[in-house]
Amino acid sequence: MATLKESSLTAIIDTREQAPFDLAKFGFGKIERKALDFGDYSIKGLESLLCIERKSLADLILSITRTRKTMDKRISAMRGYRYAYLIIEASASDILDHKYRGKTSELAVIGTLAKYQSCGISVINSDNAYFAARICARLLYFVAREVYSYAHIFSHKQGGK
Repeated sequence: MATLKESSLTAIIDTREQAPFDLAKFGFGKIERKALDFGDYSIKGLESLLCIERKSLADLILSITRTRKTMDKRISAMRGYRYAYLIIEASASDILDHKYRGKTSELAVIGTLAKYQSCGISVINSDNAYFAARICARLLYFVAREVYSYAHIFSHKQGGK
């Protein structure tokens, strides 16, 4: 099997994502905007397996307070994905130092993120949007590489080419 490269993958960005990451900066040659059932990013052909949700710190706080029911539904749906990630554009220190508006306690935010993690959602903190984009790009690539490697191995075991 030839080495998989980002340039051979089509990154999918949800049409509702208002300020999408520039995945072309990280080697993705093909980027398609389309409505995803859940999440903001995926790979074409892996939309039912891979779901990446992106949140700024302000959006995270809003999502776990005022729009909590909607976020809880998203998290519940994300549990059905083999690869489900929540990338937060803020460090854990930003949360612990209460670098956000509102009265929601730091412990409540950390507790909610721990709950998501216990539900099987990988929660990843990033210092800023650039690093969040970089992490997103690497997740997209590594998940695709893993899935396509397994598919290749499986097809050989079944007598495929």
